Formats: sequence, C-alpha cells, structure tokens
Amino acid sequence: MLKSLLFRCLLCPIIVIIGSNAVAFSQGSDSLVGEITIFPGVQYVLRNVGSEINTKLLDYSPSVTADGLALYFVSNGFKEGGTQGGHDIFATLKFDPKGLDFSPPTALPPPINSPKHEGVVSISPDGKMFFYTACNRKEGYGDCDIFQCNFDGTNWGDILIHAQLNSDVWDSQPSVAKDGKHLYFVSQFKQPGVSIGEADIWVSKMKEDSTWNIPDNLGKPVNSIYQEDSPCLLHNDSLLIFASNRPGGYGGFDFYTSHRQPDGKWSEPVNLGPFINSKKDDRFISATADDSVLYFSSERTDVGNYGQLDIFMLTRIDRP
Repeated sequence: MLKSLLFRCLLCPIIVIIGSNAVAFSQGSDSLVGEITIFPGVQYVLRNVGSEINTKLLDYSPSVTADGLALYFVSNGFKEGGTQGGHDIFATLKFDPKGLDFSPPTALPPPINSPKHEGVVSISPDGKMFFYTACNRKEGYGDCDIFQCNFDGTNWGDILIHAQLNSDVWDSQPSVAKDGKHLYFVSQFKQPGVSIGEADIWVSKMKEDSTWNIPDNLGKPVNSIYQEDSPCLLHNDSLLIFASNRPGGYGGFDFYTSHRQPDGKWSEPVNLGPFINSKKDDRFISATADDSVLYFSSERTDVGNYGQLDIFMLTRIDRP
C-alpha cells in the first residue's frame, strides 16, 4: 500500500540544477594524509569542512551528489535562513568538488523541513528520487519514517510515504543504491527470528510499478547484536560501508566495509582502520560517483572541531 500525501515536494532549485586496515598517515596542523583500506595505494587528505557548514551544535549526515557539486546535510545549529526548528535539512553548492568553498547553507522549505526533526537524505544518482527521514509526523507510521519524492524531469511530485518501508517504530537513514532500484535503511523493527540487534540494516527492492517490496534484513555478518548505522553503497553497489558500535573498534561508532560475494551474500565486515575512524563516534558517509571525495560525520578533534558533531571531507590526491 502506498500513501500519497496531499502536498507537493517543494524542493530547493538546487536539486533540479545539480542533477589489514589503513596504512600509516601523516598529520598537518589542519589535515591528515593517509590511505583507506578500500582504495589501496591511493592517498586522501582528511579535513574539517569548516565553519561555513559546521556550527557549535550538531552537524551531520552529509549526502553529496554524484558530481560532487551539491551537498545536503542535517543541523540543529543554524537558526536563520528558513529553518523550521529542531534538526533541519540544508543544501549547499560547490564549484570545485574537491575544494572547501561552499555557498551559504540553505534550509529546504516546508513541507520537507518542519518544526520537528528531519534527518538523513539520499538522492539517486540520476537525481530523480529524493529520500529523507522525518520524525513524529502525523502522517507517519512510527517514531521516525522514510519519505520519498520523485522528479519527472520538469517538476517534483507529491511527497510519498510507503507502508512497506516503515514500521511502528524508528525507521531512518535511507541510502538509495547506485542502480536506483534498491533502498537500504536502518530500523529498530523487531521481526521474530529475523531481527538481530538494537538497529539493523534492511534493504528493499523496487517493483516494476515503482513501489517497494517488503524489505529484507541483511542478516549476519553485517548486522550484529549491537547497533548498525548509516549504510552507503559504493563500487556499483558491490561494496557496503556502514557504521557500528560493535566491539573491537577504535571508538564508539566505527566505519566497517563488507563486499557482496558472487552468491549475493555479504562478506565479514572489516574495520576501516584508524585513518578514518577515531576514538569517538564516526558515522554517516557519502561519496561522489568517482570516489574522489567522501564526506562523513565525526566527533573527532584532531583536525579541528566546531561543535559536538562535525562534517569532515576526504579528498583524493591524484598523481600526474
């Protein structure tokens, strides 16, 4: 069943326009240089994105478009420029995907943002599907729910909430796969004999009529008895990056990777190591289509921190 809400998806014009672990790393005064396990032999520069984006409060859940020219994120630190209250979704533009020059963040208008909390954003690579989290909406099914809006090439349509994707508890952190036909998300839904931990990663496949199938739990070894968080698909959907607070990490939440095997199952997760993971919480990761730029959220302070939770950027060093 699909419930179509009686309002339009009034998104900002920005969405229409933009369509062994880590090796040793070196540190500068405001950056780190090192390698990530999933990109062997390639060095990245790690930096805080700066005070244009980060505030004294919570700034997190970065979602970059495929071309790297637009960034969406969530914050409760901005109180001007159309904010509605609570945690709102913002958008900013860039001329250089690898640069640190961002346009002033703009809050997405109602009914996307509301006086309540909004959260994680995910946009399909073709720019035609926009997913986000909204909490305690009267049209919702539970605590937080996943909403969708589609672009037909000219206009954004109604905001939709799918019964198949949402439960009577917390459903959040959508991540649409590169093929645009699979949606990964995190839920506290407890299905007897299926659910594993405090919060599990689930996946739903799109039907031919563009609605969604009942989701499947990714199961072990991706899901654990602890809490999984913020999934992201790379390498043509063959590589899953997610955060987890399972034992054995460097801090609270760490990033892990799992590879899709030929039989469709996921491999044993591997910690991404101390270059990207810190002694504190590291969550919510997003990458450009060519993997040249990655964004993530962290409480780390080694390359600067403006508040409790900041957004950081990894920029690939391309050698001649």
